[in-house]
Amino acid sequence: MFRMIRMPLYEKEHDPKKHEKHMCRLVEAGTTLSEYSRLAFKGVYVCKECGRVANAEESLCEPVDMRKIRF
Repeated sequence: MFRMIRMPLYEKEHDPKKHEKHMCRLVEAGTTLSEYSRLAFKGVYVCKECGRVANAEESLCEPVDMRKIRF
């Protein structure tokens, strides 16, 4: 059985230069599936804002290291 994980939504100001490289912005900009997949493959970070997964902290707005989450 699956357990739902609730993640709070944050409305936080972003540095526009850094935000251009975040997964949420790349999706809005229409990035290709291959580029998106490259950033998400073997992802260990999850964004507290949108729930997207990435393999690098700098690809997310509010990254959390999933390896440190206790279930």
